[in-house]
Amino acid sequence: MNSVRRDSRIFSSQLERIEIKFSYLVGYVYCLLANLCSSLRNLYVRKGFEIPHYQLHYFRVVSLTFVMYFILRRQKVSLISPSAKINKLLFFIGLFGLLAGASSFYGFQVIPLNEASVIFQTQPVISSILAVLVLKESFDTLQYISVILCTGGVLLVAKPSFLFGEVSTTAHQTIQRLPGTISLLFAASMNGVQSILVKKVVAFVNSNLSVFYIGLIPTLFGGFLILFEGVAPMNYNEWLITLNIVIYGILAQILYNRSFKFGYAGKLSMMGYSQIIFGFVLDFFILNSIPDVYSLIGAILVFSCVLLRLYKTMKDES
Repeated sequence: MNSVRRDSRIFSSQLERIEIKFSYLVGYVYCLLANLCSSLRNLYVRKGFEIPHYQLHYFRVVSLTFVMYFILRRQKVSLISPSAKINKLLFFIGLFGLLAGASSFYGFQVIPLNEASVIFQTQPVISSILAVLVLKESFDTLQYISVILCTGGVLLVAKPSFLFGEVSTTAHQTIQRLPGTISLLFAASMNGVQSILVKKVVAFVNSNLSVFYIGLIPTLFGGFLILFEGVAPMNYNEWLITLNIVIYGILAQILYNRSFKFGYAGKLSMMGYSQIIFGFVLDFFILNSIPDVYSLIGAILVFSCVLLRLYKTMKDES
């Protein structure tokens, strides 16, 4: 046991040295890894389309709460901050997580993963705008360009009927498309607000504490949502799907919250566009979903924002 603790301290020390040395870049790396984990989680959410989405979401937040509780106990971090203001922010971080999580699970179940990923990635634009208004961060030229590219990309993927006419889909897909799109846009907005609150909090407390509340508040107040759908029994494969959702969801949340200790919220959020390419790759190779030309062009427009931001970061540092 002592050797495990010693190895853990050595690893933490080495990680801190790396973070200090590459502080200008590490936030973006954490954010990219978080979005890779999020894409894998969303893939399994899509594969678990027969499981009620509120049920899936509740398994995810309960597991997150328990895992983060033991991590915080090991790190000897208090679950309640001495500051009443910080506690209030932690509560709202969890509340917005509840609204975002439940809405996004529905959207990712009823809309193809590649298209859902693009629609959901309106979040970086929302986060960037809120970062300027709330955190007083600067809005550079690249962010203006990203807003334009993102908006155009989302329109090409979502293909609203007032611009593209009726797309050729089955009756079931047509019925589900509009509420699914609205759900994802709502989830993106809630995540955008949540990211700003996380940025305000992690400057004062351990980032894992904010992750804990993202699990705790939905666990305490989100159980009633299951009443709308009921609880469905799950077979062995569905339990495996749920386990993957839990694991990738926890990793994504830890990495995402950690990233906000190393950069500006608005600029870091732009890394969320990486989910576009991850979503298309996973959808094509695993779910065998072939995107149309409009969706491909939209994804390229949106993902180009990630490449531009990384290029500018490396150029500024050099």
